[in-house]
Amino acid sequence: MTTTQLFFEKAAKTYDTFNDIQEDLFMALLTNIKQKQFNYIIDLGCGSGRLSYKLHNIFNPKTLIGLDNSKEMIKKAQKEYQKESIYFLHKDICEFPIEADSDFVFSNASFQWIEHLDHVFESMSLSKQRQIAFSVFLPGSFTELEQAINKALNLNVTLPATEFNPINYYEDLCARYFGSFTAKKLTLTKHFKSLSALLKWIKQVGIRGAGSSPSLNWSTGKIKAIEEAYINLFNDISVTFEVACFWSDLKQ
Repeated sequence: MTTTQLFFEKAAKTYDTFNDIQEDLFMALLTNIKQKQFNYIIDLGCGSGRLSYKLHNIFNPKTLIGLDNSKEMIKKAQKEYQKESIYFLHKDICEFPIEADSDFVFSNASFQWIEHLDHVFESMSLSKQRQIAFSVFLPGSFTELEQAINKALNLNVTLPATEFNPINYYEDLCARYFGSFTAKKLTLTKHFKSLSALLKWIKQVGIRGAGSSPSLNWSTGKIKAIEEAYINLFNDISVTFEVACFWSDLKQ
């Protein structure tokens, strides 16, 4: 199990309460989907299943399959959101063959955790009777936190988001496998009362990735120093998320 998987396992019970940014991105992704109904939806990286359930209620498919490589997330999804036409499977999305009769493949805020996506995009492109929509976090997310840490501790720390694939990586994949596509870059911002509240939110959503490089021991003194640097640099404790949404209709 990777460190990223482990953090999502631990966050399964709290994810639905704290995943507001992921839900904002989910809603942004829906804005460019004009079709009112699909028959067979596959949700890649479905997490706790709550947004998959919402997706099902919006498009009313005969079948929706949600996939995630976090066993605890899938257990929560199966317990709280599975019903007759919704199925949640503990699977690695890089290894799952996307069935040809699925007419909508969806992925919200998951692909940034996967370094190489060629196989996934090739699998999505094999059927010409489907629509595709996905969103990703980009480098530029959490830059405020990274800068505050480095200023306060006089270090050169790199946070996981800095290593996310850039937008042109996804544009190249879409051009190679889908042909035509639409992309939209967005900036989302979230404010916190304190640095401790920000760190708690990151933990409860499970988005720590592989952790910082080098790793940090979060002592009370370090948190205080980083919070002071944060406020001096940015006037408050806020986080900017650079994100992108992509859409492709292979039927066109």
